[in-house]
Amino acid sequence: MQTPNGDNNRAFPNRHPALGFVAAAFTLAALLTLCQAAQAQSYSVLYALSGQDGGNPAAGLTLDSTGNLYGTTVNGGANGYGTVFEVDPTGPVQKTLYSFAGQSDGSGPASRVVFGPLGNLYGTTTSGLGGDCGGAGGCGTVYSLTITSQPCQTFCDWAYNLVWTFGGGVNGTDPYGDLAVDPSTGDVYGTTRYGGANQNCGTTTGSTTLLGCGIAYEVTPSGKYMWSESKLYDFGSGADGKEPYGGVIADSADNLYGTAFEGGSNGYGRVFQLKPGSQWTENVIYNFAQGNGDGRFPFAGVFADSSLDLYGITADGASGGNGAAFELVNNNNGTWGFQSLYNLSGTTGNVDGARGNLVTDGHGNFYGTQQYGGADGYGYVFKLSCTSSCTLQDIHDFIGTDGAVPYGTLALRVNGGHTYLYGTTYGGGNSGNGCTTGTTYNGQNPIGCGVVFQIEF
Repeated sequence: MQTPNGDNNRAFPNRHPALGFVAAAFTLAALLTLCQAAQAQSYSVLYALSGQDGGNPAAGLTLDSTGNLYGTTVNGGANGYGTVFEVDPTGPVQKTLYSFAGQSDGSGPASRVVFGPLGNLYGTTTSGLGGDCGGAGGCGTVYSLTITSQPCQTFCDWAYNLVWTFGGGVNGTDPYGDLAVDPSTGDVYGTTRYGGANQNCGTTTGSTTLLGCGIAYEVTPSGKYMWSESKLYDFGSGADGKEPYGGVIADSADNLYGTAFEGGSNGYGRVFQLKPGSQWTENVIYNFAQGNGDGRFPFAGVFADSSLDLYGITADGASGGNGAAFELVNNNNGTWGFQSLYNLSGTTGNVDGARGNLVTDGHGNFYGTQQYGGADGYGYVFKLSCTSSCTLQDIHDFIGTDGAVPYGTLALRVNGGHTYLYGTTYGGGNSGNGCTTGTTYNGQNPIGCGVVFQIEF
């Protein structure tokens, strides 16, 4: 197994000769690494959301170059349709940067915000207009936030800009996963869960039916606050992958890499590469088979090391029942070889495993979350230590009052001999503040709007 290079969190991306702009999330850890982390660890809640300042963060956090954290909430805020927020972990202090109105600006942001080349934040909303897919902004948006006061380092004022509106149908619906932003051109790449030309997939929520297996898209700046959108690929034809939840990363040749939650030749999802040309084409990297230690149904995308080896995690199945952490080794001929790193324990069929991806400290250690399970059933944070094989350490079990149901990818920072993991939980935290996860675990529904947490060791 080749060891990843530790590029986990990046505020202002620079094009790597092999990786390009693999996402605005994979280099700050390496820049801030001073020495190996100690083994003792401590958990703390940096901020418990109250609803008025946002509720139910479904995505992870993004670090800037000074260590400030940026995230999103699906619900809450001034209008009840979600927020973008910033947390200074040294305070800790929180500021709401934007509250969505549920109109043309969208609603329900479920992806991380990522930094673009000029320091703007980019993200997506899954819907708009009160959550219905119809009309302006109804099927999701791409947006940016721009700092309005310079110079500024912490708790700046930000202005909202609408980048693109999805109209549903063949044009895509419900942009869910993380974006990749080209640091040279400012082009934005992403996926939608539904919509597209292949209508053999879909979901029904209430009176709304969303058809289609998803698309990959590119949004290109064409002037000040002007953008154009290109559909790159329609998922779901035949044995193709379906419903790409996890977004994409990109290399220096503008190839895109990601996962499809379902579909593929075995029906359990796949890892794909999309290659540019006169028409974008798909290269199948791996089809999950619910065997060979691979599991099934990857919610999360993938991340890459300097050799373009890919790493990820599935949410269900494998011999342990709760998915598997895996590596895809680049054979440098357009193919990748699958290696299972670790099978996580749980119950096959519940899809209770990871929604967020793994991160690494560059020393053979991987960190991630399981949305459920642990000692109290509210999810846990784990560490995989990999040399010739991988061993798992449960480093924190959520109990509800300190958070519950961690959905997002962790952010990692190594500084001064300490490793810091930052993350969010969808529920839990302060009791009695009007938010619930909507699901009962161990006979309880963890009341709370979610937390921003830190683990130091």
